Amino acid sequence: MNDKNTQTTAENTITLQVGEHELTFIPTVKAYNDLQNDFMPDNKIAPLKNYLRRIVIKDHRDLLNQLLEKPGMPASLATAVNNEFVPEVEITVKK
Repeated sequence: MNDKNTQTTAENTITLQVGEHELTFIPTVKAYNDLQNDFMPDNKIAPLKNYLRRIVIKDHRDLLNQLLEKPGMPASLATAVNNEFVPEVEITVKK
């Protein structure tokens, strides 16, 4: 596993093209871990919205809030950001 995701740097900046708009996020390990800890069996969308609002750049907050009202958007945006942010790691179980 690499440690590129332990600090907020330019290389942690993730820009998504959503229709005609761009949204830029700066995810951190703390924000990602907080998201995982906030999930409950009956509460998944609110933690996703909070996570995205925490990591979006200030200039894109209003657009993000508009997009988050569309069905499926919180999960789609968070998935796109996290697919880029979380390092790929191969894990196998030794027997």
